[in-house]
Amino acid sequence: MEFHLNSLINRLRVLRQDEEYYKSVLKSKEEAFLETVKEDKYFLTRTMEDRKGVEANIRNLALELYEKSDKANKDINQYVKERDVLEFIYEDEEALKWSIDHKLFLMLNKTAFTSYLRSLKGKGYPSFVTAVSRETITIASDLG
Repeated sequence: MEFHLNSLINRLRVLRQDEEYYKSVLKSKEEAFLETVKEDKYFLTRTMEDRKGVEANIRNLALELYEKSDKANKDINQYVKERDVLEFIYEDEEALKWSIDHKLFLMLNKTAFTSYLRSLKGKGYPSFVTAVSRETITIASDLG
């Protein structure tokens, strides 16, 4: 029995050594791979930042155009549209207390609470909630 225990301990020793070796091999391969894609990652990051900047410029310009229009047509062009977004402003502590009192939630789940408020469709928001409609611009995902 002692021989079997010693045999298992030796096996464990070898496995631990192998594990360290393969971790080391994997780490060096990962580092080599990351080095090969470093430039691509840089260009991807720059492209994403540039895209966000252009999208912000489009949204600002489109909102200006919409504000100057009669606001009857929410289509600014075939790819850019105005839409009204309803936002809810409230204090988390008040929302939690109200939710517990009304047996909706034991913890404040902002997503679920906002969904509940949207389901009211403007009828009977709790007194601590302020609903604000805000104009926003959406840009099509597929620009053709």
